[in-house]
Amino acid sequence: MKQGLIGSKLKQSYSKYIHEKINHLHYSLKEIKEDELKDLIEKKEYRFLNVTMPYKKEVLPFLDNKSPQVISTHSCNLIVNSHGKLNGFNTDYFGFLALLKHYQVDIKKKKILVLGTGGSAYTIKEALRRNGAGLVLMVTRDSQKTNRYVITYEKAMKQKNVQLIVNCSPRDMYPEDQEPLIDIKCFPKLEGIVDIIYNPFRTHLVVNGLLNNIPSYGGLYMLTAQAIKSQELYYHQDYSDKYDKIYKLTRLKYVNIVLIGMPGAGKSTAGRRLAKILHKDFYDVDNEIKKTLKKSINKIFEEDGEEVFRDTETEIIRKLSSLQGAVISLGGGAIKREENMALAMRNSIIILLNRDIELIKANPNIVKTRPLISSQESIDKLYQERKDKYLKYADIVINNNDSQGKTLNLIMRELL
Repeated sequence: MKQGLIGSKLKQSYSKYIHEKINHLHYSLKEIKEDELKDLIEKKEYRFLNVTMPYKKEVLPFLDNKSPQVISTHSCNLIVNSHGKLNGFNTDYFGFLALLKHYQVDIKKKKILVLGTGGSAYTIKEALRRNGAGLVLMVTRDSQKTNRYVITYEKAMKQKNVQLIVNCSPRDMYPEDQEPLIDIKCFPKLEGIVDIIYNPFRTHLVVNGLLNNIPSYGGLYMLTAQAIKSQELYYHQDYSDKYDKIYKLTRLKYVNIVLIGMPGAGKSTAGRRLAKILHKDFYDVDNEIKKTLKKSINKIFEEDGEEVFRDTETEIIRKLSSLQGAVISLGGGAIKREENMALAMRNSIIILLNRDIELIKANPNIVKTRPLISSQESIDKLYQERKDKYLKYADIVINNNDSQGKTLNLIMRELL
């Protein structure tokens, strides 16, 4: 292995894809047991190694030189073999700062909760402390570990003036599906949430923040930034022009694209064409409902009622939300249930297709094929009821008033 990642569990890692996109090199993933670590490191048959859980501290005794960040955090996630000398770096430190810069998260003099007390938590605490944060408190479930700056979750929820929460615990990391241990409604002055977990794209903590109008971000940008920093350090090159590009390519590969919008806005047509261009699977939730209940949507509404339709819709969205890299079209009314959108947001970019209401009304089939649309006036009513919710959940808004080709070009420009 000339370069690659070592750790105990790597099946869900995105690192191979990211590193090979940065420089078109061959990058390996190697799962090792603790008793294999010493032999692998000391043989020095590699140019550089990235290190992940649980070996970021275990590799420290093998290093000939340690960067200031490794010394201050007691954590190393990059070993560069320089003519037999092993130089250790902590690129997570730089990746986290790159995330803050990308999303313009202000930490200056802020009171911050760091959830977790593992190696990543101490790296993040050090990055915050050295870059102008105010009081940084770490949060643990182990009451035996508490001190002046490490508190329990119970005590953390009494810190009413917390302004930023950073999750560094593995809580809700794929394949787990876990609600956060902290209730964000306890923090009336909360200004932002950062979760360094990258899979899923948004943890429940991040989704909860967004649903409560708090700027909230997952860890995928940090993952890509720390990988690029690793290659910068090895090759002694400046790859600042690659950060956003590699992030977007990684997001496009692993994160779903979900289309929302009014009935008749063109979601299914655009979704099928987009999936074909990107070589992805396409799912239309309305079609999945029809296949599940074995009848048309109009028949479902007539014979079973809207509630049966909505319950089936929620379960299908739940199933599809576990996918990676699919294109999914939601029915126009999916946004009526916050639960649906919370599920969709977990591992998706939400794109709102906006079509001028007069163009929708001009479609002669719209009244015939949509059970909740009985007249052109009902289209206006639906739009007024839903427009704010569409905007609330959208990451990207695309106007679909021209040709399909132009719409797809607009979508691709946003995605890439």
